[in-house]
Amino acid sequence: MYQESLVEVTFSNKQLKDQVAISRGLMEDWRLEPQAKVKIGIGPLAVWAEVAMLDSGKPQIILSKLHNSKLGITGRCTLYAYRQDDMIRLGPVVGVVMNSSKIQSIGNHFLRSQTPKLPMLLYKFIPSDIKWASRKVNGTLLARKKNQWRKALVPFPDVIFNQIKSRKAYQTPLYKRFFKYMDSLDTKMFNHNYFDKGEMYELISNDSQLKAYLPLSYVSPGIDQIEELLRITPSVFLKPLKGSGGRGIYKVSKKIGTAPYLCEAKFGNVHIRKSYASLSLLLSHHIQKLSSYLVQQGVDLMRYGPDLFDLRVQLNKNGENDWVVTAIGANINHPSKITTHGGWVKTGTYVLNEAFQERAPDIESKVLSVSKRIGYVLEKGYGHELGDLGIDLGVDRDGRVWIFEANSAPGRHIFKHRLLKPMQRVSDQTMMAYCHYLFRKQNENYFTK
Repeated sequence: MYQESLVEVTFSNKQLKDQVAISRGLMEDWRLEPQAKVKIGIGPLAVWAEVAMLDSGKPQIILSKLHNSKLGITGRCTLYAYRQDDMIRLGPVVGVVMNSSKIQSIGNHFLRSQTPKLPMLLYKFIPSDIKWASRKVNGTLLARKKNQWRKALVPFPDVIFNQIKSRKAYQTPLYKRFFKYMDSLDTKMFNHNYFDKGEMYELISNDSQLKAYLPLSYVSPGIDQIEELLRITPSVFLKPLKGSGGRGIYKVSKKIGTAPYLCEAKFGNVHIRKSYASLSLLLSHHIQKLSSYLVQQGVDLMRYGPDLFDLRVQLNKNGENDWVVTAIGANINHPSKITTHGGWVKTGTYVLNEAFQERAPDIESKVLSVSKRIGYVLEKGYGHELGDLGIDLGVDRDGRVWIFEANSAPGRHIFKHRLLKPMQRVSDQTMMAYCHYLFRKQNENYFTK
C-alpha cells in the first residue's frame, strides 16, 4: 500500500539534471537509499531520477531544472506525495475547465478559495489551452503573493471541475476531443454535463423515497395531459427539457370566460400575458415542439408576507464523498411574477422561521434530507461523479416540501446576500476536499497499474 506525505516541491539549478534531492526524514520514512532510482509522476507526466539525500528538517523534494520543466511544476508549491516501491506521485493537479476565458466569477472564486490546508496545483483553462502531444495545459494560475493571474505550462489535471456554461460547446469537435482525451488519461471530472429535465425527473420519480415530493409532471406531454393537470390545479408550468436558470418557462392558467387559457412568460425584457379560447391555440402560438418540454403542476407556495418564495439549496460533496448542504437561500418575488427568478434573496432559515415559526426546524430538516437524497440518486443514476448541485425546492402552505429542479451547473446568486456570502468559500473548499478524495481514489488505479 502506498504512503502519503505532505511535501514542499521546488527545483534548483544546482541539482544534477538526472537527480532528485529528497529530505532525510522522507527518505527514512520511505526507506529509500541514496542513488536509488525512482519514478516521479504528476498528472499524466513522469520522469526517472536518481535519489540524493537532502539535509533538511522539513519534508522536501528538490527537482533538477530539467525534470521540473518536463513535469510542469510551477515554482515552489506544497503537494501530497504518494510513494510505493520505486514510484512517487505528486498531486493533486486540479483544473477548472471553462468554455470561455471571459467567464470569471465562479472559476475565479474557486481558485481564490484555496488555502494551505488544501494543497494542490490549481488552475483554470479552456480546451484550446491543451497541448495534446505533450499532455500539458497552458493554464491560468493565481499568484497569491501579488494576487495576479499568470499563464504557465502545467500538467493535464488529475481532477477537473466542469464549469462549461454553453450547451452548444459540448457538440463542437474541440470539446468532443477534450472529453475523449480526458477519458484516455483516467482523469476524474465532476459535473460532466447539464441535466436534461426529463432524465432528471425520471431518476427522481423512480426513487421510492423521493417520488412523494415531486409535483405531478409529464415529460414530452400531450395536450390531454396538460388539460388533465389543469383540472386538478389552477396553473401548470411548461419547462424546456434542456433549459436552465428559469429561461423559457411558460405558465399556463385556466379561468372562467370566453378565452379561459392564460399564457404568461418572460423573455429578457419582453413580457407575455395573453388569453386564448383553447389550449391548442395557445400552444400553437408559443410552443413549437411539446416533445421538448416538461409540464409540471403548479404548487400553492407559502408566502413570505405578501410574496412567494422557494428555496435554493447549495449541495456539495466533501472529502469523505458525502453530500453536505453548504447553504440555503430563499428566492422571493411578487406573486404577479411567473417564477421567483429575478426577485431577491434572504437566508432560507430566516424565511422559514418567519413563515412557519415553530414548525420551521422540522421543515428545514426535511429540506436537508431531501436535498442530500437527490444528490445520491442523481449521481447513481447518471453513473458519474457529481460534486456541485443546486436544488430548487418549494414549500406549500401546509409545510409540505416539493422538488422543482436540480441543476448540475448552479449559479451562485444566493451568495450575493451578505449573510450567505461567506458560505460560498465553504462551498468551494468543500469541493476542494472532494477533489482530494477523487485524487486518492485515482491513486488506487495508478499504483495498481
